[in-house]
Amino acid sequence: MKLFNNILCCFFGHKADKHMLAYSIESYPMSYKVSIYDIAKCSRCGNVYKKSLIETYHRYNWYIEHAIRQEEKRLQEHIVSISEAYKLLGEENEK
Repeated sequence: MKLFNNILCCFFGHKADKHMLAYSIESYPMSYKVSIYDIAKCSRCGNVYKKSLIETYHRYNWYIEHAIRQEEKRLQEHIVSISEAYKLLGEENEK
């Protein structure tokens, strides 16, 4: 049955059942880039994948490490990191 569902997802796309907002931060020498994604879990095959990029923005700062820590604190009040989202959605599959 799982193989059939994987084939369906290959041809018709995933059927997103559960969604979660997640962020990633890329660091550059004088700036950092924050991307916010809609992470979804397919109800047919059980795969977790990045559904779409919702927003991206750049911030410039002299003290990158401190600025990134502050940005992560601010973001973690509302959403989770990408790795945490994959873990949380993947754990639901194991239950």
